[in-house]
Amino acid sequence: MEAQLEALSEIQERLRRLEKENRRFKQIGGVTLIFVVAAIVMGQAPATQKVVKAEEIDAHSFVLKDRSGTKKGIWHYDKDGSSALEVYSADGQDSLFTPHFVTFSDSHAEAKAILGLRDGLRVFES
Repeated sequence: MEAQLEALSEIQERLRRLEKENRRFKQIGGVTLIFVVAAIVMGQAPATQKVVKAEEIDAHSFVLKDRSGTKKGIWHYDKDGSSALEVYSADGQDSLFTPHFVTFSDSHAEAKAILGLRDGLRVFES
């Protein structure tokens, strides 16, 4: 009977040691998993915006877009070769166009006022 109690006590001690090791392995595995997931998530973070500084930029046009990629304005050469600036309203309609004059348009792209630079400054109303 005493031998059985000693064997049972030995088995209990081994079981307690195994459970302790099992808890340690689970803790190490959990910490490792957290580091792996954090590394993956940080690797997928969007790149920061790059700032480019230059003395001169050579281009045929410049397009201004918001964060979602919607065009908000463009500075380009017009059909006759003159420089033109177009600015768009929130709904994407032309609200300002400037080759040699400035046109102010409503939300339906209808010109409401034109500022001209021909023979001095003139204001034309539609």
